[in-house]
Amino acid sequence: MKNTILILFTLLAFNTFAQKVLNAKSVNKKSVKTSTYKFENGDIYKGQFKKEKMHGQGTYQYLAGKIYVGSFENGEVSGYGECRYPNGDFYKGGWSEGKKHGEGVYKYANGAVYKGKFENNYKNGKATYELPSGDTYIGDYKHNHRTGSGVFEFTNGERYEGQFLNGDMHGKGVYYFKDGAILQCNWISNRRNGNCTKIAINKVKTELNYFNDKRQN
Repeated sequence: MKNTILILFTLLAFNTFAQKVLNAKSVNKKSVKTSTYKFENGDIYKGQFKKEKMHGQGTYQYLAGKIYVGSFENGEVSGYGECRYPNGDFYKGGWSEGKKHGEGVYKYANGAVYKGKFENNYKNGKATYELPSGDTYIGDYKHNHRTGSGVFEFTNGERYEGQFLNGDMHGKGVYYFKDGAILQCNWISNRRNGNCTKIAINKVKTELNYFNDKRQN
């Protein structure tokens, strides 16, 4: 009788273990296993696990269409990875706890490209931003906006060097015209304001005054 009970218990334990292996579709390697897991919300993860958390390399496919391929740490998207969004945008670079963090490149579906630093999903720090028009900005970003010092180069050959705020030329700056003349001025939301100095190609200086981008003298 005891032998029969022992055999039945052994078979039951084996069946339970086998079922877990089949459900997980996993291979254990030094406490890290590779599995496919479907979440209740419809998301699907294929990759490595450690202590029942996504950890290592994997692919996470969101039900909404977003696909991430890269590193995971303790159940979070962390490390280096690439993400393709449903609208056609694409990002590759650093991540931390599910947010873009560190150096990265974000390519927009409209052709714009941001190359630089991210902090907690925000564009923050030094960066280069190429617009669909071909215009290029090289400089500081803060909370997703051109803020700080930078250079904006226009496709027509002109450029602005100076201060920016929330994406606009704002503060002291110098505008270089394609004919060689330059304008030293103060800017408020892309408009010239206050006393300015224009230096022509022949080095002749002209003092000008602007209000809301309109010349006053």
